[in-house]
Amino acid sequence: MERNRKSDVLVILCITITVFHLLSVSLPYWYKYQDGSEGLWRICTEKECREYEGSSVTFRAFRSMEVLGLLAAAIVSILLILKFYTNVEILHLQAALAGLCLFTGLTIMTGIFIYGFNEITMYACYIMSSIAALTFFLAAGYCTNIEGSTPIHGSMHIEGPVQIEGPTNIAG
Repeated sequence: MERNRKSDVLVILCITITVFHLLSVSLPYWYKYQDGSEGLWRICTEKECREYEGSSVTFRAFRSMEVLGLLAAAIVSILLILKFYTNVEILHLQAALAGLCLFTGLTIMTGIFIYGFNEITMYACYIMSSIAALTFFLAAGYCTNIEGSTPIHGSMHIEGPVQIEGPTNIAG
């Protein structure tokens, strides 16, 4: 596949956003209060951090969606590297990338909606995950329009004059 500046930007952007989302999943800054903060895996005070002992079903669903989004983001980054920097040809990779980018954005956004159902908190991890989800939605749009690739929507490009045979008057 032919590389260009836009494809390089897409690869670098997806890898960077995947790292951002990794940080949002691992850091304890989803919720901050006066004496500490909470993350997906632990609660921290000024003196110590401890693991969650018990969590609700909705919190586990939120955590699962964020981790699933992280795995999908890593797969998108790997597939983009394969597409633009190797000679590996994978059938229907462009459509798979667009679908996987949408899936990644939707899983991250679903996790955010589950978490923010009762109260929206605009702390570091929440913002990083929101940016990650929106970026993967934009990447999905770009993946459907990569130069030098076969369009995934099934349209044809016809060059030259087109002759239509048969009746030209459809109405009558």
